[in-house]
Amino acid sequence: MRPALPALTVLALGAAVVAALTWPLPLHLGAWHLQDAFSASHAWVADHVFQATFGDRPLDPTAAAGYPVQRHGPFIGLAPILASWALRPVAGPLAAFQVIHLASLPLSALALWPLLRRWTDADRWTCAAACLTFGLCPYLLSTLSIGETPKLQAWLLPLFLWATARWLDGEARGAAWLVALTLVTGFTSPYYGLALPLVIVAHCGLVGAARWRAGWPQRLRAAGGVALVAAALLPVYLYLSGPPRPVEEGLMRPAAAGQVGMALPLPHPVATPRDLLLGNALPARSPYEIVHMAYLGLPLLLGVVALLALRRGGRGLGPGIALLLGGVLLAMGPNLALGEQFTAAPLPATVLGWIGYPFLRGGMWFRLVVLASLGLSVLLAVAASRLPRGAWIAWALALVHVGDAVRATGPWPKPSRAVPGLRALAEMRTSMNPMDGAVLHLPLQEGPGWAESQKMLLAAVVHGRYTTGLTRDVQTPEAQAMRRWVAEAVDAPDPAAALRARGFRYVVLQPMPPLPIRISRETLTEKLGEPAGGPGLWRWDLGPATLAPLDTLPGATP
Repeated sequence: MRPALPALTVLALGAAVVAALTWPLPLHLGAWHLQDAFSASHAWVADHVFQATFGDRPLDPTAAAGYPVQRHGPFIGLAPILASWALRPVAGPLAAFQVIHLASLPLSALALWPLLRRWTDADRWTCAAACLTFGLCPYLLSTLSIGETPKLQAWLLPLFLWATARWLDGEARGAAWLVALTLVTGFTSPYYGLALPLVIVAHCGLVGAARWRAGWPQRLRAAGGVALVAAALLPVYLYLSGPPRPVEEGLMRPAAAGQVGMALPLPHPVATPRDLLLGNALPARSPYEIVHMAYLGLPLLLGVVALLALRRGGRGLGPGIALLLGGVLLAMGPNLALGEQFTAAPLPATVLGWIGYPFLRGGMWFRLVVLASLGLSVLLAVAASRLPRGAWIAWALALVHVGDAVRATGPWPKPSRAVPGLRALAEMRTSMNPMDGAVLHLPLQEGPGWAESQKMLLAAVVHGRYTTGLTRDVQTPEAQAMRRWVAEAVDAPDPAAALRARGFRYVVLQPMPPLPIRISRETLTEKLGEPAGGPGLWRWDLGPATLAPLDTLPGATP
């Protein structure tokens, strides 16, 4: 038990911090939800993929979110999706995914353990401190705050490096680990997956330089590792290179497309020097706002630099520096951004643009700061391992770093609340075969918006049916056409029959300020009868209906 105590301490402290930052959600799993920009939609994706795998839903294109319009959307988040499926029988789809969401950061911290034990000479307690600085770094805490569950799976990165080390050391199972982790990483978070070839090339280069005298067998093994990773990423690339989104999202425009002097989009798609050293200038204005955090943690950075100046060298120093510097340079994108503007100064990532590397399509370069945070944690273990009472120093720095990360990514705890109309929504869930009828969720969304779509998709996780909960790529003409389409059915002589003919089994009314309620509860009660549920969410059962998805809504052309 005692040798495992440091690793268990990492897990326990990580879980305690996450629970405190999301309190009281851990007491109400499945009945409450976090108010953020993405977690409800990721939970919905897990349920949708489950029903497509084991039921009769089409995976893609699908009208499940945004009924009746069929949409293309390649789904990511494989690791948390599969993990949540294992918990579904005992926890239900929402609670199961919430458990995985909350456990991701403690697991990311623990996953660094085997890599540090292999790369460095640090003792167990020093490794534990370094693990904590990675799992609770500012980037990952801000990712927890906005609810991006796939990006929380940072545990895949140190495990990939650990598998690479096993492969280069000639261990028989290294190849299997490399391929499996590459596939899972690519289908979980494409940004992390695309970083793997760069990481293994740099790793193999460092090892090759150190073992140059080993000759061609070692060089061929290094080249073989790169080839294995590239081959494993091919199915990921083919899957994500499918039909394009119907609407180009301004938020995702490539940073490389910015002209000199052009203002940076908000939130920043690239890391500026200020972002890296001081964090974001402005906190989130609402729980649903997206804030990108590329902050490294200045106290930890200065502390590690000071420790390395005291005792130079140490096993693991080269890989740690490569991760730190490489992650910083990649996070800054192809061109240096200062203040709120792009400059003409090129950065090393420009080379990736020349070869057409897919990072250029997404443009969210700041995400690669996770590699720099990983390198900083490795360097903490390296530096502290060469000092008297190094474990005490490492823990002091780790605790300061976690406190600084919580400060920089606040306000905490993250707001949470009860799921409106939970019982009324749960009663709508039926077997996957057949899936009879969709849900008309009122008020209809006006246009792109995180808060409204998250609330609608949260309801869809509970009821499990096709829903009008529009995704945030909806165009204004489409939203207007949807209102007309629904109003025609509600104003028909027999509204219930008209809505059933369009594929709706249920009508749900959930007030969501500031969305205007164009059809009141009194009007719906007059036309459809008395509802179930209560204040916050009312439900009308129209009777069995047959889904009738459409490629486009009549009159939705801009």
